[in-house]
Amino acid sequence: MSDIFFVIVKFLNRIYFSIYVRFWNFYHLHQFKERGCVIKKGSFRGRSFINLHPASEVKIGEYFACNSGPYICITTPLATKIHVYKNAKFTIGNNSGLSAASIICSLNIQIGNFVNIGAGTLIMDTNFHSTKWDARSDRGADIQDVKSAPIIIGDYVFIGARCVICKGIEIGERSIIAAGSIVTKNIPAGEIWGGSPAKYIKQID
Repeated sequence: MSDIFFVIVKFLNRIYFSIYVRFWNFYHLHQFKERGCVIKKGSFRGRSFINLHPASEVKIGEYFACNSGPYICITTPLATKIHVYKNAKFTIGNNSGLSAASIICSLNIQIGNFVNIGAGTLIMDTNFHSTKWDARSDRGADIQDVKSAPIIIGDYVFIGARCVICKGIEIGERSIIAAGSIVTKNIPAGEIWGGSPAKYIKQID
């Protein structure tokens, strides 16, 4: 009897996940389509939180892959979050993917082709608040004094889990960022960097 119960539960679980995947994939693809961005042969596995301002410019390449929720095996289930502000430009190339990363685009973020972004990574092109203590005491002045700068991530870059990519950063093609790194300066092509703040480790053969 217990064996039959286990088989039934397993079967129902497979049906649930099948519906879960199809629903969120359809929903998120429709979100991008509403903004005039059609993702060709892209896939969303699990629920993501996506906020695209109507006045933003978003371009996503072919075979984009996004994983969230139960498909993330690092600690507790995480969700992908993509926020693109008014007049901001957000671009992802072909065959790139991310797992439960948070991307905050207030100005310009460009992600190249064949880029892999690990779970829990945060990419933000803004400070969110003023760096001046007196400006932060005034809500209006704080918002007006926010600094933003473009982020450019080259082709074939691999960013490990739980990294932070700060504003104004450019990561060259084929470079690797070790898990848990905080990137505060530009990284040349074909190098491995890691640490907090991230430092040069070695050249990629």
